[in-house]
Amino acid sequence: MQEGTVDVLLNLKKLAVNVPSGEPMETRLEAQGPREVTGADVSEATGLEVLNPEIHIATLEAGHSLSIDIGVGVSRGYVAADKHPAGAVPARAIPMDAAYSPIQRVSYTVENARLGKTIDYEKLIIEIWTNGAVSPDEALVRAATHMRDHFSPLVPEGSDEKDEEVEVAGEAYLQESLAKPIEDLPLPARAVNALKNAEISVVADLVQKTDEDLENVKNLGSKSIEEIKVALAALGLSLGMRIDPNLLGALDREEPDR
Repeated sequence: MQEGTVDVLLNLKKLAVNVPSGEPMETRLEAQGPREVTGADVSEATGLEVLNPEIHIATLEAGHSLSIDIGVGVSRGYVAADKHPAGAVPARAIPMDAAYSPIQRVSYTVENARLGKTIDYEKLIIEIWTNGAVSPDEALVRAATHMRDHFSPLVPEGSDEKDEEVEVAGEAYLQESLAKPIEDLPLPARAVNALKNAEISVVADLVQKTDEDLENVKNLGSKSIEEIKVALAALGLSLGMRIDPNLLGALDREEPDR
């Protein structure tokens, strides 16, 4: 083998794996030279999923073989080699630093944003890179959940009932806003007629459209689209929203005049 033991261990540390069972397990790496040993040589027979099979581990010369038993733990964050729980590392095994987080890099920026004539909004842009064990969207949801749970002890007792009341009131307001006819929005008659001709009759129909969708609506210019955004913002709504189908089914839609 061209690499030394330390180099092989450092390469193994770069191996990214997913354990669907959520339980610690052991797997095996076997290879026969001459060849390059990669993450693809790690056995997935135990249910382990190798996320970066292309990663280089070692280079074997002719007539030589490599066999490694690999223990995989399940935890959170980073654990140094000498900080593993007692009994987690079998006798004669070599403990290694473990980076359990699937997040590789995160960056964010805050930019000024404009909505119609209002120019003092701010837009948060978050970029997340993962090793493939979770999607960036799922990682963001988990992080937000952990943050909420960390601060929940600071919430006074009895606030859950108040939160439920606020949530119910918010859902009622949302349902009322979505059921509003297009004519109730402070829009020019030309814009209202253009929307109705495109079979957009209530606010619920409108908020599910994107900028690109409205740009394709006949007789609806960029100025009218900005006016639509401002009108929706006044209701706490915006374009491109995803509405719960159950909520859409509960809307009180008025039958059009015939």
